[in-house]
Order: sequence, then structure tokens, then C-alpha cells
Amino acid sequence: MNAFTTDPTIINNRIKSRLSRGEFLGLTVSLSMLVVIFIIASYPNVFPFVDYNIFVNASHGNAIYYYYAYWLLPIFKALDWLPTPAGIIIWDLLNIAGIWFAARVFGGRGGLALISYQMLYTIFVGQIAGIVVGCLALLWWGLANQKWHWAGFGLAIAAAKYQLGGLSGLFLLIMAAPHWQKKWRVFIVPTLVAIGSLIIYPMWIVEEFHRIQTVPPNDWGSITLWRWIGAWGLLLFLPPLLMSLSKEKRFIGLLTASALALPYFQHTDLLLLFTLPIDWFVLLGSAGYGLPIWGWHGVQITVPLILLILYSSIFIPEIYKIRQKIG
Repeated sequence: MNAFTTDPTIINNRIKSRLSRGEFLGLTVSLSMLVVIFIIASYPNVFPFVDYNIFVNASHGNAIYYYYAYWLLPIFKALDWLPTPAGIIIWDLLNIAGIWFAARVFGGRGGLALISYQMLYTIFVGQIAGIVVGCLALLWWGLANQKWHWAGFGLAIAAAKYQLGGLSGLFLLIMAAPHWQKKWRVFIVPTLVAIGSLIIYPMWIVEEFHRIQTVPPNDWGSITLWRWIGAWGLLLFLPPLLMSLSKEKRFIGLLTASALALPYFQHTDLLLLFTLPIDWFVLLGSAGYGLPIWGWHGVQITVPLILLILYSSIFIPEIYKIRQKIG
């Protein structure tokens, strides 16, 4: 059952199956965190819920530090109609549900993903990573079940976070079983959403490009090797793109290469990797719990090293097989 597959029967059976002990523990821990969040949210001056406030402020026209597609702004405006604690709780519930759903769709260890440092960090600051991952799973579920509009909705929401949802959504679309004669229908909903955003906010693409240039995103939590080796890291995309691999290994390889090679990749975006069948490598997120000890610099070193081990575990055996065939 723990497999990355396009078989709709397997995926649907996983979604409908009973909670495992690991999932129950993970949901208990992450949902318990919401109690703390609810208490803190009642005192906004104690902790500002940085990312959630950025999203809500952007819906008011104050888009500084907002680096996502503008078609999400109506969602944030709707959340702002609610009392702040209620809006934050709903947002975090969607993040938790997204990771649980994604682990079932992709065949990963949901319990471990839900108690990872990245999950609890996402909940605490009101990040969007769990929702993006859940929408990527909705895309994959829709492709497997040929529910094109649901797949398109998942892609539209996920693609609003470009380096995670946009790129990974493209990878999933390419690897999905249906032929492009059918798959093109996935783009109907995202196209309509994108056009609608340009009608409401005609200059948003120009404004966001300018903002990224003048006020670049905070890269403390970015785990990419770009800061060390620059564009040379992009070579890591070649093995997963060119080698003959299973869908599972190809997607894990592409996602690991993205985390290591892109100019910017937040540690919370590893939640997508954690919902895949990567066994004990899910525990690599635990390096984040050492943040109070070694700071962001330590995370920027230790997490990429573990990711390189995961990357090597995929491709070194494949290279050895190729050498055996040649020799």
C-alpha cells in the first residue's frame, strides 16, 4: 500500500482506509498544537503569526513580503472577515488536512510528516506549505481518477507557490498516466483563474517581479546549495530527467534536486518530500529541532547533506546497474 502510484483503486482505498497508529499520533500532536495557537492568537502582540499576517495584509493592498500568485488574495480576504484566532485555526486545519491527504495519495508515512519540525513550524507561523502539498495530491488524485477539473483546481492553488507547487505540479503532470489528449483539460481551471486574477489585478506580475528584485525573500530557512555552488547545482536535475527510473524514484529525485539546486527552497517545502514513500528519510526534518542550538546556519548545512544522501541512494544503485550492463 505504501507506493507512489497512478492506480486509482489503490489511491482511493488508501484514502478511505482507517487511521493508522502513526497517523493518529501525528494528528494528535499537530491538532494539539492548534490549542496553543488558539491561545496565542488571542494575544497578537505576543507572536505575530508572520506568514499568515503577510497573506492577510496582501489582501488589503499591503503586499510587501508577498511572493505568491495574486489569485490567492480572495481567499485571504475571506479569512480576514473572521476573527483572527478563527482565521488562523481554519488556515492551520487546512495545512494539517493537506499533509494527511497527501501522504495517503502519495503513499508516504503521514504520521511522521505530521510531527515533523516543518509541519509544526508551518502551523506556528501560518505558512502555506501544507495546503500546497495537499493541492498537489489533489492534482495527482484527479489525474489518476480522470477528474480533470478537480486536478485543475489543485494545480491552480498549488502553482501559486511557484518553486514548490508550480514546478512539482509540472513534474506530476508529465509523469501521470493519461495521454496529453486528455490531460490538457487540467489547464482549463488554472487558465480561467489566472485570467481572472489579471482582470482584477492587471499589473500584479510586474509588481511582484519588481518586489522580488527590491525586497527579496528572507533566505534564512532556504536549504538550497545555490548559496554555496550557484547554478552548478542545476546539474543535479540531469540524472532524474535522463535516466530510466520508476515514477516513484524519478519524482523523489526531481524533488530532491529542486530542494538542492534551485536558487530558493524553504525547509517547510520539504513537506512534499515527506509525504512520499522515502522511509526513514522523513526524519531528516528533525534537524530543524536543533535550530535553537546551531541556528539557521546549521540547518542550511545539515539538511542538504542528508538530502544528498537520499539523492545518492536513488542514483548510485542505478549507475551501478548501468555499469554492470556495459561491463
